[in-house]
Amino acid sequence: MIPQWLEQGGWSLWVLIALSIISVSIASYKLAQFIWFGVANNRHYALWLSKLSTYSFETNYSKKHCDTFLLNQVTKHALEQSNVHINKGNFEAVMEQYATNKIEEMRGGLKTLEVISMTAPLLGLLGTVLGMINAFDQLKNSGMQVDPSILSAGISQALLTTAAGLIVALPALTLWHLYERMLAKAQRQIETVLTDISIRTPWQE
Repeated sequence: MIPQWLEQGGWSLWVLIALSIISVSIASYKLAQFIWFGVANNRHYALWLSKLSTYSFETNYSKKHCDTFLLNQVTKHALEQSNVHINKGNFEAVMEQYATNKIEEMRGGLKTLEVISMTAPLLGLLGTVLGMINAFDQLKNSGMQVDPSILSAGISQALLTTAAGLIVALPALTLWHLYERMLAKAQRQIETVLTDISIRTPWQE
């Protein structure tokens, strides 16, 4: 049996429920991904820097493994590329493209979260307008026998979809901004790593 509030909300409320499920799924996946990559934990970055400060190019990389999966990947690839490209300019161009691709890979799904945060309030507003139109149409068709419950039912539907739209949009918008800040911080960390390796590599003129 369908709850009464679902029937009152109409199709726009069903769409908002679907968007909320998608939003929660994306937010949970991205959080797990960021934790795995070490983006969501500053402790991992501090640990990496402490090991980087004692790092020697004569020391095997595998002996300097740390908890930051993302920075490990970047460092390993940078060291490999520093052996392939003896020119500093070529190395920096290759690693800049690599870092950009890595950040864009982690950004996957966030655009959907952003779209949901902007779309949900509009759907709620649409449900509000449709509910009010339906209420006044029924009020008009009732003729001289005006039933206040008809108008109140339409207003109830309107308020329900508006509230649902905001409930879906606000967490999605908050998480989108939070994850974008995490990515911006990760990008700065990657730049720090690449700059350090570039400075410490004995390039050929």
